[in-house]
Amino acid sequence: MGGAVFFFLERGALIFNFPKNIFIRAQSTAQKLSRGSKKVKYYFWKDGRDNEVTDEILWSSLPKTEQYKLIVAGWLKVCQEEKLVDAGVNLEFVGLAPLENELYLSFNRPVLKEHAAVAAKWRHIESLLKTCRQGSAPLERVVLFVNHEPMDDAQLDFTSPLPITGFLQ
Repeated sequence: MGGAVFFFLERGALIFNFPKNIFIRAQSTAQKLSRGSKKVKYYFWKDGRDNEVTDEILWSSLPKTEQYKLIVAGWLKVCQEEKLVDAGVNLEFVGLAPLENELYLSFNRPVLKEHAAVAAKWRHIESLLKTCRQGSAPLERVVLFVNHEPMDDAQLDFTSPLPITGFLQ
């Protein structure tokens, strides 16, 4: 096969015709990806005050559930690095209601430390809600689950959805 290609190429009988815009297409795809990144702020409560860490994530044409998966997984990573969440906590499921106004987050273990003060737990939940507000869906509520069941906590009730605006003003 290689010999035949060389023979026809030498005789001028084989001509390769590359599209003129092949490099333009590759460049525009790279530009779209670079434009598709977004700076996300991960909020957390530590040492009696609000803190934030900014990171850049690839955003371009991801489905909204994947966007929220990236946002919440990033927040979870920051909280684990700051020792606010146990290292074994993982995000298992992210879902959106059909109207995209309700976000469902399921973890393998609670994101709240069992013996933390109620105020610290509320601040922790507030930081998650504030972080989730950066997504592209018109969210109104967030529902937290552990192993696909409502999160259970001795002091706080998670059987009802949490308003995305939070509770603290």
